[in-house]
Amino acid sequence: MVLTHGGQHAITLVMALCLADQPAQVMVEALTYPGITHAARLMRAQTQPVALDDQGMIPEDLDRVARATGARLVCLTPSAQNPTLASMGPERRDAIVEVARRHDLQIIEDECYAPSPRADAPASLRALAPERVWHVSSLSKIIAAGLRFGVLICPEGMGQAGRVAAQHSHMGLSQPITGLVTRLLRSGDGDRIAREVQAQVADRLALAQDALAGLDARGQAGVPMVWLPLPAPWTAADFAARAAAAGVIVRPSSDFCGPGQAPVQGVRIALNCRMPRDRLAAALQTLGQMARSGPEAGPD
Repeated sequence: MVLTHGGQHAITLVMALCLADQPAQVMVEALTYPGITHAARLMRAQTQPVALDDQGMIPEDLDRVARATGARLVCLTPSAQNPTLASMGPERRDAIVEVARRHDLQIIEDECYAPSPRADAPASLRALAPERVWHVSSLSKIIAAGLRFGVLICPEGMGQAGRVAAQHSHMGLSQPITGLVTRLLRSGDGDRIAREVQAQVADRLALAQDALAGLDARGQAGVPMVWLPLPAPWTAADFAARAAAAGVIVRPSSDFCGPGQAPVQGVRIALNCRMPRDRLAAALQTLGQMARSGPEAGPD
């Protein structure tokens, strides 16, 4: 296990390790968190998009892209895909691992947005393929966004390489940060704060469910965002611009696409827990009204 300055730092660290002796290419979800794209760019690596469906990355397309490009590193978010919130079932995870073994791929499993573990939750990719999965998690989505504390679980036999890379990149976490996290976890304050955050997220997801009723919005328990596919004739760019004019900021699907990709028409809505509840409720109602009315009508 390697401690990092948040999940983004862990992803960048893995790319630096894995791309040292591999083709400078990273396979990513067709809609992917921009931080992953930026990390690849820092490594002077190209991103290769792999198609998605309602369970996330499609194994057959991963196989196709791996064959076509020779890329040997794939980054994905199996439990709560960002931005679409797709979630992989056990059969899909098994299929992804099968493709990875066939092509000898290294996998970055980004689980920073993963909901709280459930008894019936599918096994992680790290549990299914410990010889090739780099598992990334973070406290920033659980306790506080400003708490830059991440955890990287390396593949079997790669722990020393991960620790050496971390030491040379940032000399390890400072004592104040590790001391604060240790105190939070040992005192029980971390669990208490996490429960309070989850209660806030649940309340705001309920607001979104009410405001976006009848639309094909997707949320997931414990995850502070919603994915809203847009009905025709809306485009994501027009919807985001119209929402901004009404004082509501959303992220269009184009923000999650690589160069040359045709975006699907959807937006990601963040459920900011620091925003006053009534203000968020009004913003969500505005978005729901816009989506139902179409671009000709716009918000009141």
